[in-house]
Amino acid sequence: MDINFIKSFEVSSFETSSKNKQFLLEYSDRYYQINETLANLINALKDCEDLNEANDKLKKNNSNNSKISDENLLKSIIEKKLIPIINDDFKKEKQSSFRFKTNLISSSKLSPITNRLKFFFNPIIFIFFISSSLLSILYFIFFAQKAEFHADLFSYFNIGLIFFLSVIFHELGHASASKYYKINHGNIGFAIYLYFPVFFADVSRSWLLDRKKRIVIDLGGIYFQIIFLLPLILYYFVNNSSIAYFAIYSILISFIYDLNPFFKFDGYWITSDILGVPNLREKTKEIFTYYYRRCIKNEKTKEPFLLELKNREKFFFFFYFVLSNLFFGYIFLYRIPLYLLDFLRTYPYELVEFINNFNGNSFPGYQEINLILSKFFIGVLLIYFCYNTLKRIINIKL
Repeated sequence: MDINFIKSFEVSSFETSSKNKQFLLEYSDRYYQINETLANLINALKDCEDLNEANDKLKKNNSNNSKISDENLLKSIIEKKLIPIINDDFKKEKQSSFRFKTNLISSSKLSPITNRLKFFFNPIIFIFFISSSLLSILYFIFFAQKAEFHADLFSYFNIGLIFFLSVIFHELGHASASKYYKINHGNIGFAIYLYFPVFFADVSRSWLLDRKKRIVIDLGGIYFQIIFLLPLILYYFVNNSSIAYFAIYSILISFIYDLNPFFKFDGYWITSDILGVPNLREKTKEIFTYYYRRCIKNEKTKEPFLLELKNREKFFFFFYFVLSNLFFGYIFLYRIPLYLLDFLRTYPYELVEFINNFNGNSFPGYQEINLILSKFFIGVLLIYFCYNTLKRIINIKL
């Protein structure tokens, strides 16, 4: 068996909350969490030309690798654990959640910008901007007078443009934080993740950092958007601009979605790194699988990651496990069916009324247009989601 492909693997330590040492296997810009035994095995095999040489070397080795010095077992481990990485099996599984993905700004064009912006993560500068920005936001929330919205194309376009720029600045925050810690970033792009339109910055190399630095990178996007709000708030108070007012509130509302710890937005990755549990959602699923096979099917199976955690993190992970399943149960078993029933019952009449009230001399109000469009897109996405879910359940092609 040819094992020269193992020479292209890079193994480094990986900080998690596990009681056992964890390592990171890097191959072709992809990262895999592995245990100490497999990490030691890979490091030993990197100096070998073939399986026979590897087997002889492991037999002489007194480390944990002596447990797998049997040639047949060694061959089985390579075939089941390492060759699938080369064959791209894991990558296909990982990318299946993306319905569409495209790059907007390449890393080569992005690097000169992030090199200039990374100074924002100097601790003194960070404290100054985060405190001044938060004070400005609080002042705006409590003292800004509600602006009257001018419903015209110019206003809609400008609010949309400001929001779009804030999102790009958000992604620059993740990339700049990565550069501050001397980790190269990838591209900024746009994707459809599950059924959500999202922008992203490729900072996958941040897995090589410790948890505290990963958390800073996770927070980098929100931090940059908070900075983005500073001149916008100032402009509002100087000019009493209704466009600035509604743009500010649109960005503030987006923080609620970004910081949600259950969907895979910023809040999810922040929670994952605070708990020290990579692939947090997948690890919660392991618990169901483990107890189902252990208690119902009476099968021996690998212990879930939860049981490997340190006691403090184990408590908080279990708390997250309960909350996340209650959240998804509430969303998928109650809110979505209720929303769809209401949508199918009332939306056609609302749309007809909206069209009848529309005339060439006036524009509908901001809230009216926002409501009719958001209901439409959410309704269509949920119908599409239910359609795909039913297809998987009944396992037929329609």
